[in-house]
Amino acid sequence: MLTGPEHFGRFYWYIKTSMSKSDEIYIHADDARIMPDGTLSLVKIRDGQPPSINVAIAPGSWSAVYQASAKDGSPVAVEFWDGQVTRKSA
Repeated sequence: MLTGPEHFGRFYWYIKTSMSKSDEIYIHADDARIMPDGTLSLVKIRDGQPPSINVAIAPGSWSAVYQASAKDGSPVAVEFWDGQVTRKSA
């Protein structure tokens, strides 16, 4: 059984949002889904159970989402993104 933040999902996600003073939120989830109405849902998926929503952010309240490095918050699938991402100190 998973404990700690990993209990909520295998991946670490970055969300650019106006809902935070820093304009960003980091969250553990198994999947990020954009619903037909534009809602961003971060979900936990477990075998034999329906997905559960860790957090949902309303349309217009978020502008970017990506799978992030747990080490420094940078996008794991992007090699260069000059000026967009401020990396955390390791």
